[in-house]
Amino acid sequence: MSDYPGVWPGTFEVRARGGGGRVLTGSFPYGKTATVRASGRTRKERFAPDSLSWQVREFEKVQAELGRVLKTTMESAEKELLVEGLEDALERRNTHLLVGHNYGHAIADMRTGNLAVRHTRASVEIEATLPAADRMPSWVRDAVLAVEGGQLRGISPGFRVPAGKGGERLVPEEGPGGSMVREITDAVAFEYSLVARPAYASTAVDARADDPAAAILTPRRRVWL
Repeated sequence: MSDYPGVWPGTFEVRARGGGGRVLTGSFPYGKTATVRASGRTRKERFAPDSLSWQVREFEKVQAELGRVLKTTMESAEKELLVEGLEDALERRNTHLLVGHNYGHAIADMRTGNLAVRHTRASVEIEATLPAADRMPSWVRDAVLAVEGGQLRGISPGFRVPAGKGGERLVPEEGPGGSMVREITDAVAFEYSLVARPAYASTAVDARADDPAAAILTPRRRVWL
C-alpha cells in the first residue's frame, strides 16, 4: 500500500569543490511535528530520533562483509557465489538521493560511493558529491539551479514501516487541543528527495559554493513525505 503525504523541509547547501566538482550537504530533522496531507485527509506526524537509521546500518554491515570476503583466499566458485549474494544485499540496502522521488532523476547513492548518510539524535545528515558542471546530467544541473533559486527547499524521505513490528505509534501532542501525532519509531528509508513544498519550517534548501578559497554562493508500504 502506497501513501503520498506532505513534505518535510530540510537544509541543503551546494558547494563548489576543488577540481570543478561540487558537494551537496543537507539535513532532515528528527522530533519535529508536521501536518501532512494524504488522500484528502490531514494528520500530524513526526520521526523519533534514530528512526530512519536501520537501512544505513545494514548497508554498512553488508559492505564490511563484502570487503572481508573479497580479501579471502577461498575457492573461487564459492567466493563468487558469496560476492554475488552480498552485492544483491548491498543493492537492497542502498540509499539514493533523488529529485522528486524519481529514480530516473537520481543525484547520488551510497553504493556508487557518492552519497554519505549519517544519523545523529537530532537529524539525518546527507552529503552528495556532485560531478563537475560539464559532466552533470541535465536533471542534476536543474536541481542545483532550483536549490540556488529557492524552488527546491524541502526534503522528503521515501520509507516504509515494516508491518507488524511496532514501527509507529500515536502519541498526544503537547499543548491544548489534544490531537494525536503519528510518531514513526522504526522505518526503512530507501531514498531522500529534493522537493519544492516543505512541511517543516525548521528545514530549508540553499545552494552554495564550497572551494575553501571560493565565495559561498548562497513495494511495500511506501510513504513519501
